[in-house]
Amino acid sequence: MKLFLQRIIIFLSVFLGLLLILEVFITQGLKKTGYNEYKDWNLIFQSKINSNVLIQGDSRAWVQISPKIIDSVLHVQSYNLGIDGHNFKMQQARYQIYRKYNSKPKMIIQILGLNTLRQRKDLYNSQQFLPFIWDKDIRNCIMEYEGFNFGDYYIPAFRYLKSNLTEQVEIGFYEFLNLKHYENTRYKGFRSRTLAWDSTFAEFKKANPKGVKFEVSQSVTNLLDKFVAQCVENKIDIVLVYAPEYIESQSIILNRSQIIQTFASISKKYNVLYMDYSSDSICFYKKYFYNSQHLNSLGADLFSKKLATDLKNKMNK
Repeated sequence: MKLFLQRIIIFLSVFLGLLLILEVFITQGLKKTGYNEYKDWNLIFQSKINSNVLIQGDSRAWVQISPKIIDSVLHVQSYNLGIDGHNFKMQQARYQIYRKYNSKPKMIIQILGLNTLRQRKDLYNSQQFLPFIWDKDIRNCIMEYEGFNFGDYYIPAFRYLKSNLTEQVEIGFYEFLNLKHYENTRYKGFRSRTLAWDSTFAEFKKANPKGVKFEVSQSVTNLLDKFVAQCVENKIDIVLVYAPEYIESQSIILNRSQIIQTFASISKKYNVLYMDYSSDSICFYKKYFYNSQHLNSLGADLFSKKLATDLKNKMNK
């Protein structure tokens, strides 16, 4: 029995040692890569952004607001921190981590939409958090979501041993061993999408013939309210921007006016600028969208120019 226990201990020790080696190789490799979302997170943790204008939001920020255009019109250094698929709760957490490692911005352009005040349960696109799961701030944030399990949080490299993560494991090894460096085509976090109008809106209408209500979480609403208050207190100019939506989609959302009014009320409460583009001329043309909620590259360039010009005009008053 004693010999058996010794062999078990040796086996477990070797196995744990291998897991620790895997953890170091893959995690440190992913912390070097520029692949997809890793680049933005890595720049945040490496204190390499430090922009005086931040663009925040979900995919309606990420694919619609061009820092290159914002910079050229306003003569600033901006960065798009839009995080795909996540509501304001995750957006705020990302900002807090950003501020821990980077300087305070002078302005925040907060892009709003129908999903901003939603309370998401699942950890969408969880792979972006893989190399940072041991960071206290990331861990405290993502543990509230359904995504990673006990083994992912507490056993080294356990989260990488999944069949759907072979690409991330490969990238981590290549980067760690300096065999290959991965980059992406995003510019300061922004990803332009050269897509034509797709079928998702037609499918959405067919699935919801009587319309649909979007969730409005009171706790997420309170977070946005508190965030705006903190920006005002810290002398950060925060601008609330409701980005364009395709016009036909707006009547299908049964509580759309309630959502819009919530944003307007917060802006009025703290006397901050609120810019609603849901009636802008862009909204009437499918050629600017790839679905009802997202502008394609043509629409994103046009809207970025409009937004930047409008901000410039208001700042010069």
